[in-house]
Amino acid sequence: MLFDTRCPGSLAARLGKSGDVTILVGRGAFQHAMANALDGCPADPRRILYAAVLAYEWCRGRDTTDVRVVLHHLHHGDWLWPDLLIDRFNLFGLNPPHALQIGLRPDLLLVSLRSPHAILRSYPAIAVGVNPSGADQVKFHERLLRLLAQDWLRTRVAAASDMTAVGIRLEDLKADRRGTLGQLCRLLGVDADDPALDQETLYGYPWHEEAWTIARRRAIFENPGLDRDMFWQDELFAMGCLGTLAAEVYPEETMHRDRNDLLQNLIQAAAEPPPTLFPDHKTTVEARVPAMQMALQRVTFMNQFWSIVDAHSLGFIRLCRASHAEPRRVAEHGSSSNTQSQAGIGAT
Repeated sequence: MLFDTRCPGSLAARLGKSGDVTILVGRGAFQHAMANALDGCPADPRRILYAAVLAYEWCRGRDTTDVRVVLHHLHHGDWLWPDLLIDRFNLFGLNPPHALQIGLRPDLLLVSLRSPHAILRSYPAIAVGVNPSGADQVKFHERLLRLLAQDWLRTRVAAASDMTAVGIRLEDLKADRRGTLGQLCRLLGVDADDPALDQETLYGYPWHEEAWTIARRRAIFENPGLDRDMFWQDELFAMGCLGTLAAEVYPEETMHRDRNDLLQNLIQAAAEPPPTLFPDHKTTVEARVPAMQMALQRVTFMNQFWSIVDAHSLGFIRLCRASHAEPRRVAEHGSSSNTQSQAGIGAT
């Protein structure tokens, strides 16, 4: 099922200009190729992943003898927010407490980064692709806030291990797309001048954007004010959870406040819940009590999340930036207070 693009909703099913092109791989041929790739090798999770990728490429008639890099997408947690605080970071092979222990450890963790405030402001546009309504709209928004904090923590925990964690900022891509992507290519051992990099592909086939992106762009065009300023209650919660997790990459916007003060402000905010905690943003009288209860759940979550943060060592995220990027010095915000240079990969 890993590469079965006939399944509805599969990312690759959005191939082709109409989003209706699928990739058909014979199951028998795939199984045979994967068995050959695993022949005589221990069947640990890492080898199984490699064998699946190689078998798929072989079924497509591709030469796999020169394969050197396999990119594996690690998604967010299990999308159980806000009902369950996930203290397993869904990062395969890490050894700190609560991490999954299934042996699929990456050699390099490559993460895309974006200003937390920009993510919060863009929520209405993000929601266009999902189009939640009623109570689902409230839950979707809360998932976004909690996953934002979890993803930063997951990356900082990985960086504290012997795994290299490299971040690519969206802001750097916008400022210097060629320079930033060129540095990424050098990091991965890929020829930055290869003409194939100018083609948008997925699984080796032409790709024409996903339906979600197209709908979001159309919504922003029709309503330029869709990316609004966030409500202060949401900002207080999201940036309070992030604390110093994002401070090394976005020091100009990360909220640094006393935890007791944050909790008191969140409790006060529960008396004035933001429209995002009301179904369909309709601040009706009957929906006020559930909205206040959801606001108080944020206090419980923040306490639990902080306890997880405090239980782990936090490492630095190395930034992949163009070679002319300015170096920056930042202080460690985990258990150590030493100041180190974080110029980023390729920075001079």
